[in-house]
Amino acid sequence: MAWVAASKVLLYSLFYLLAIRSYCLYLDTSKSTHFYLVILWFTLSFGAKEQAVSLPICLLLFDYIYKRNFRDHMIWYEKTPLLVLTILFGIVTLQSQGEMILENTHFYPIYQRVILSFYTLSDYFTKAIIPINVSYLYPFPFQVGEPVPLWIYLYPLSTVLIIICLYKIILKKWLAFGLLFFLIHITLVLNLLSLARYSVIADRYAYLSTIGLYFILAYSFTLLCQTKYKQIVVTISFVYFLGFMVSSFNHVSTWQDVGTLKSRIKKVMESRKDYQNWKNKQNSK
Repeated sequence: MAWVAASKVLLYSLFYLLAIRSYCLYLDTSKSTHFYLVILWFTLSFGAKEQAVSLPICLLLFDYIYKRNFRDHMIWYEKTPLLVLTILFGIVTLQSQGEMILENTHFYPIYQRVILSFYTLSDYFTKAIIPINVSYLYPFPFQVGEPVPLWIYLYPLSTVLIIICLYKIILKKWLAFGLLFFLIHITLVLNLLSLARYSVIADRYAYLSTIGLYFILAYSFTLLCQTKYKQIVVTISFVYFLGFMVSSFNHVSTWQDVGTLKSRIKKVMESRKDYQNWKNKQNSK
């Protein structure tokens, strides 16, 4: 069973990647035709989904990879038409669904959203690397109006500590590229905006961003295969991908039909410690 309603994510990703490809060709050849194609693919990508708004920032990341001089005014002139389109697209988006995006009622206050963003970031990161406990719906870890559980504070704390401890490694160009690619494309869905959703994350929103993480895995595999530990690395990689296949095979049954999907969601909701409180609130409305 394919989720046809989410085809806009696939379309946006397709045109977005075509825009990146055209931009790389432009940087390689300096032919203006490729740059005009970037604008065309960007327009089509945004027409499919507003998440394409991140493209100008993403292209700056490729400028960095290509070792372009950011003091060169041409870099910024090139981004002007894209930024103008971004502003126009943003205005259209706000006019069409601005009330949903900017509505603060029935959602978490800003300080809780900041803390939730670290929780969301961690979930997207870990589920991309180790896709366990995947689900159609991922409920928020606490209800609106409730205090933030103490264990949630571990997410921003651990993120800061990891960056401090590993910053020298993170600064390696290939690693920084992969992580920045992931962050650029996942930032818009980290719950910093009060979107009217019932799920703290949505797997489909990470389709494009996880390319950055998989780039890191692929590059690491290549580097490690050049060492004396090649056989061990290949074996671990085989087991890793075998685990992916087994997990996918087992999860297919969840999507057998609407009944099995709703049954799985029901189990997820009822397993929460605050389920009864939430149910009582719904019944009292």
